[in-house]
Amino acid sequence: MAPLPQARSSPPAHGATFLDALQEEQRRELRRRATPRRFPRGGALAHTGQVGDRVFVIVSGHVKLTRVTPEGRDVMLALRGPGDLVGEQSAIDGEVRSATITALDAVEALAITPADFLTYVTTVPDAALYVMRTLAERLRDADGKRVEHAAHDVVGAGAVLAQTMPKVYEASASVLVQSVDQDTNAQGGRTKGAVNLDTEAQLVGSGAVAAKAAALMRSDVSPIELARSVSVQVPANTTVLVITFKAETPAGAQAGSHAFAEAYLRNREETARAQLDKQIQSLNLKVKQLTTTLTGINAKLAGARKGSSTESNLLSLRNNSQNQLNSLTGRLNELTTTMVGGGSIISDSRLPEEPTSPNTLLNVG
Repeated sequence: MAPLPQARSSPPAHGATFLDALQEEQRRELRRRATPRRFPRGGALAHTGQVGDRVFVIVSGHVKLTRVTPEGRDVMLALRGPGDLVGEQSAIDGEVRSATITALDAVEALAITPADFLTYVTTVPDAALYVMRTLAERLRDADGKRVEHAAHDVVGAGAVLAQTMPKVYEASASVLVQSVDQDTNAQGGRTKGAVNLDTEAQLVGSGAVAAKAAALMRSDVSPIELARSVSVQVPANTTVLVITFKAETPAGAQAGSHAFAEAYLRNREETARAQLDKQIQSLNLKVKQLTTTLTGINAKLAGARKGSSTESNLLSLRNNSQNQLNSLTGRLNELTTTMVGGGSIISDSRLPEEPTSPNTLLNVG
């Protein structure tokens, strides 16, 4: 056993150890009551929750006092070295140990039973004064921490509440809507042109667009649920739709906004293409009918007498039919070469840096 540190002849200064507080004779009396113990590096002097059957005075080496949080994380409460007293709290209050004591290197200590420790402290004023001062310092430190925590409660309460609430991120994409043949602006529509932006804004959240957005996102969430996370705004005096999507992650918000913008444009293009195909089909039918009519007129002309009124009527009828056919053919050629495009994304969604909610300061209120 290493020799005990030399006692001080003057009163111990603030921060002095337990052995520093004792006179030489008091230290000898402590040794007579105690049992020398040695602990290797990493060895446990005591465990949290154990009955306190020993109080330790560190002679050499160092120990750490730790406690495990409810989340399973080790928290270091204190470090103790030569001359320090450890484990006295359970001896004084009779409760189980509140911390685990572990050797950080080779440790030599004096171990004394709780009963002998209490007898020693009650008969040695210097020891009693040291223990009272130590407990008072710990109480003062605990009070200081309570005040410090209370000072942060106003904002801290909001922050804690904010942490428990799900975060919501928003991302927006801007779509320039271009007029297509099937557009008809209802009376009172948002713009004076052919595009009714009120209708278009509603279409963004429609089932058809939401289903396309879900496919683009490869999402397992139903289109109906996805549509609830999307909103649309129309800036004044524009033909622009600002499509905003809310999600629990920045990437989710960005992907959702882009997907709904892309899905809206695809749906608009498909609708325009379907209308165009319908017009082409109708014109083809009329061209076919007129061609058949012209064939019949030409057959009758072949048998008509030259200069007769019948020939004159058939020629007039053929000219009219040919003009109609030329007009229909021209329109048909125009439609078959039409490029369908209902708009474009002029500002794609960006990855949001901060959530839009919860708001810490608002939560405090």
